[in-house]
Amino acid sequence: MEMGQELYRCHPVFRNCMNEFSEVALPLLGIHLATELFADSQAALAENSKLLLYTRYSNPLLFTFNYAVAATIESMGIIPDLVLGYSLGELTAAAYSGVVDRFQLLVALIRASFAFESYTPVGGMLAILDGLNLWHQHPNWFQDTALASINCSQSFVVSGRSSSLDRLEQILQSQSVLFQRLPVIQAFHSPWIDSAQEIIDREFDRLPQFQTGRFWRYGCGDRADDQQPTQAVRTFWEAFRNPINFEKALRGLESMGTNLYLDVGSNGTLSGFVRVILDASSSSKGMAVMDRFGQNVQSLERAVNLAKKWRSE
Repeated sequence: MEMGQELYRCHPVFRNCMNEFSEVALPLLGIHLATELFADSQAALAENSKLLLYTRYSNPLLFTFNYAVAATIESMGIIPDLVLGYSLGELTAAAYSGVVDRFQLLVALIRASFAFESYTPVGGMLAILDGLNLWHQHPNWFQDTALASINCSQSFVVSGRSSSLDRLEQILQSQSVLFQRLPVIQAFHSPWIDSAQEIIDREFDRLPQFQTGRFWRYGCGDRADDQQPTQAVRTFWEAFRNPINFEKALRGLESMGTNLYLDVGSNGTLSGFVRVILDASSSSKGMAVMDRFGQNVQSLERAVNLAKKWRSE
């Protein structure tokens, strides 16, 4: 997480938020996430980055990082009308918008992440930089995989066991199709994680949930306050299991009016999808808050200034 180092050094809200979450996670993980992952030396940083290969560390870290970025933006005067989440980001969005207590959700997430490692087969996810017609036209290529996400007209994601993805990579490479293996070891958004559902449901079912008008679920395109309480219980399992249709969700938001989309993720991927999805006639904009080259303070200030200008117009 080298991208967060500058913010951790320079911005007290981001640093305090990361430290608070890290203290809560410490008894369960045995490490202080912020201390380990924002190490001063490059050697220590490289060594500690290996922790991200494990779901037990990567899930709480991404949850914490995204929440801390959102909290930092709010401290600078930008309060969102709606908070959205993609996959694990749905949990961050739920915590930030007040659907559930953020520390209680972090604890449940860590326990769920251990369950994913213990009760599901080793697998992965593969992002394919091509249209979904590839999936429909060549079903034999995608044997033993599941469609995990439709990001935009130029990108979709499949999940499966490692051996199936290895085979698919060879086929795609032979056909000059661009792809990227995502840094996960579980086949999220697919049947290959179903063996952990009972345990994970048990963790999340303990959490009291509250109604809020600011939380929008990507998976189904519904606002949390539109759901019945009995339906909301399984929201967090669905965030990991259900296929994602990011394009459909964004178009649903576009039908409500002109929007500014601020991507608080660590690499700005979603803001790129937004730019692809938006029609040429749309006045909406998408912007990454984090800079993938590490210039995060400047990038954060640009995003906040744009949001303030957007509010004033």
